[in-house]
Amino acid sequence: MPFFERVYEAVRAIPRGRVATYGQVARLVGVPRGARAVGWALRALDPRRARAVPWHRVVGAGGRISPRAARDRCSSAAACSRKASASAPGAWTCAVTGLLS
Repeated sequence: MPFFERVYEAVRAIPRGRVATYGQVARLVGVPRGARAVGWALRALDPRRARAVPWHRVVGAGGRISPRAARDRCSSAAACSRKASASAPGAWTCAVTGLLS
């Protein structure tokens, strides 16, 4: 299976209300030093498939979301904010897209 497809499969396995880092996803797909490649794979995700792959559940090592370009999702890092959710404590919601992770 191609690397990008392995990344998408691993990201789809992240449960709702949880996040994983790019490095964790890279280790899951068997490329321990491939965190940047995971980022490339998620950036290359076809917008038509973006809803099927919860890319917003993958965060940087510091625990922050790395937003997609403005044409796809969030326009800036400031647009995505951590916000409490009654249905999913500890989760965050993107202020632009309203996507809950």
